[in-house]
Amino acid sequence: MNSWRQPNLLRVAFFSYLITGLYLFMLPWHRDYIEQLCIYLGPSCCLLAILGRWLFIDIRAMVVIAMVSLAYLHQPPVTEVQSTLRQPITLEATVYSVTSYDDHLRLVLGDAESNDGMIIESLNEIRAISSNPQHQLSIGERIRGHGLLEKSGRWLSINKFSYISENEISWLPFHQLRQAVSDRLSTLFSGNELGIAKALILADKSSLDELMRSGYRNFGLLHLLAVSGMHFWLWNALLRRLLGYKLGRLRIPLLVIAALLAGFGPAVSRALGFIVVRDIAAISHRSFSALSLLSIVGMGELLLFENDHFGLGYLLSYTATIAIIVCSDKKNDSALIATMRCSWAAFFATMPLIFHLQSTIEFFSILFSPIFAIFTTARLFIILLSLPLPTQQIAQWLLESISTIELKLISYCDMLPGTPFVATTKSELLITLLTIFALLLATPNAIRRRSMRVCTILIALSCFFYQPTAKVGISMVNVGHGLGTVINGIHTSLGFDLGSQTLRGNRLVDGVYFSELRHNNWPVPNEFIFSHRDADHINGMPALQNRISVVELNHEQALSKTLAPWQVKVFRTRGGLNHTANDNGYAIDLRYAHYRIIVLGDQDGSALFELAQRIEAGPVDIMFSPHHGLSTDGLAMMIEHLRPNEMWVSCSIDNYPLPARPIAEHYGIPMFDTARQPLRYIFDVD
Repeated sequence: MNSWRQPNLLRVAFFSYLITGLYLFMLPWHRDYIEQLCIYLGPSCCLLAILGRWLFIDIRAMVVIAMVSLAYLHQPPVTEVQSTLRQPITLEATVYSVTSYDDHLRLVLGDAESNDGMIIESLNEIRAISSNPQHQLSIGERIRGHGLLEKSGRWLSINKFSYISENEISWLPFHQLRQAVSDRLSTLFSGNELGIAKALILADKSSLDELMRSGYRNFGLLHLLAVSGMHFWLWNALLRRLLGYKLGRLRIPLLVIAALLAGFGPAVSRALGFIVVRDIAAISHRSFSALSLLSIVGMGELLLFENDHFGLGYLLSYTATIAIIVCSDKKNDSALIATMRCSWAAFFATMPLIFHLQSTIEFFSILFSPIFAIFTTARLFIILLSLPLPTQQIAQWLLESISTIELKLISYCDMLPGTPFVATTKSELLITLLTIFALLLATPNAIRRRSMRVCTILIALSCFFYQPTAKVGISMVNVGHGLGTVINGIHTSLGFDLGSQTLRGNRLVDGVYFSELRHNNWPVPNEFIFSHRDADHINGMPALQNRISVVELNHEQALSKTLAPWQVKVFRTRGGLNHTANDNGYAIDLRYAHYRIIVLGDQDGSALFELAQRIEAGPVDIMFSPHHGLSTDGLAMMIEHLRPNEMWVSCSIDNYPLPARPIAEHYGIPMFDTARQPLRYIFDVD
């Protein structure tokens, strides 16, 4: 035991934490008693590891158990679609940044204290939008204001924000530096180039062009448009060459300033930590392997930062970096082969996690990552030189030229199949096996390389041609306040609405909709029927159309829709004299064997009365409660006409208590909602 050196022990601890985190992310475990056990088990094992040499206990085993416990405690809780909090708030806060637009101000506030009893915890910054600015604000100024607080996921923002100054200003040098650089970038650049410059220097992605963001996302390159570890390796390389030997000591301080400008986020602190530790090891003439240095940085991050620092970004970053280190072969590879090997390793190391998260595979990122990284390097170099120099027109023209080349390349490559490859019907086990063999093939000392190639090709072919058995069924996806329904047949599927008031389009499609389809091994519907055109029923369609070709069925196509083995009958609903857009849409009568399901949108009142005159009477197995369970006009009549065995509601926790629930209880009908989990009805086809 005494022969174990600390770097090796740190490596054991770090890899235990990382492997456990990967396992828990892919197969989450959530048991209250396990959490309580880990709270006591982790510190106890750390203490036993410290006393191990005197108690004759295997230190490595204690360290492994302690890190496994810590990884479990760091595991993010399973949360379905987050509630969107909206409430008036009055607070005092300090101004961190100010961005002026033609019709409003966008503020970033910190050190916030609520004056109406609401406690704002674990959030360093709040975004605020003010349409009627009172006076010119200064960084560090203390203000009192009120507005409408909104929370979506982890972000807080305040809309309709009005404020007054408290005539108190704090000295915040780093925030003032960020503001000065932001103002300088606004002077130098405009349009899309300004958005890219702010994203690369200040980690502010709010002004990025949506077309470019969408193109990067389709090729799995979105990380190149944000401050990441790769950017700091580029900064480090650029500063080494620009500063030379005599000014080399300024490199680390300048990197620290760059990290502070970028907000010192997790990816930035990770890359900066590795560079600093590597330089310290070189100065002290200590020889550490790259994996040992990475373990030191990873364990240091665990000690220095809070729990919300660890999640998918931590796992992706370290997994990709470890794969690059293990697969690199600097002695034998040319610069081109070394670059492609690193891209191969990073892609396959992160592929199972990305697939598990959003059910897409971006194979083209292997080739395009090095190409687009060249554009990123050029942009960073231009921005770095333009900050102190009067090169406004030249810098703007150069960045516009790069963007033009990029957009043309994206438009040409977007015609290629599989950009991205949506794989909701693929086996997660085969994807993981493909990752393992592809990484083993890329290692410098791969055993039996020809056999490894054959195995990798066979597994890849199996991934694409083997599809797990999918059963016929219907699913109401958990989209919060909105509606997303999938009806799966033997060979194809049909979508009914895809929208959410709670989730944005890309998060709705990639993180929720595709995840539900992959859970059921169902294909993505390429045909849709919409109940009506409200945003909470269709806002996911642009993001879906960016992934696959989608056909919206018109009236005649919808009425004649076939979806074996389902019998599909579509009704066009019509409202009365004072009808709304909710009343003019579609409803579906689904039948299979002796099962019957009625799918409704937001119809109520006269639209439901009119529909009841045309649709066959019950009983039915499932009836969708119209208008997210919020409307009761005509509901009792519809229940008496259809006599459902159960009712489904697509809603969020914000919609509680549901007005429709007492009516369902009056008729003795159980009502299920999607506020916490999706609803599924699966059939065995004879």
